[in-house]
Amino acid sequence: MIIDGLGRAYVGDLGFDMPPPPDRGACGRIILVMPDGAARVVAEGLRFPNGIAVSADHRRLVVAEMDGACLADYDIEPNGDLKLRGRFGSMKSPDGICLDQEGAVWVAAFEEDAFIRLDRSGRELQAH
Repeated sequence: MIIDGLGRAYVGDLGFDMPPPPDRGACGRIILVMPDGAARVVAEGLRFPNGIAVSADHRRLVVAEMDGACLADYDIEPNGDLKLRGRFGSMKSPDGICLDQEGAVWVAAFEEDAFIRLDRSGRELQAH
């Protein structure tokens, strides 16, 4: 879950209870909870949505898809809805993420025992 600077919470729903079933597939989603408590689904078809990051200007949201081994990149509409721009990157088990001032994404890929920095096209800029 992440709360943007406008007080909206974006909550990842894995689509199953733990422990995960062996055939879990792409059933995850993102639920938007508004400051007044109203909630709605704003993204579906995610493969184990894990880390979520929002840009400082509230116009971009990135989700780590743990089972998808990639990141899902969204534009945030003024009302909080999400529009999928696409998927990028390739890493094993992306987990926690954040965006830096240059718009690059830092990803904790725990199966690779690394922190990876990617630009918006998915090009690896750094790994530690």
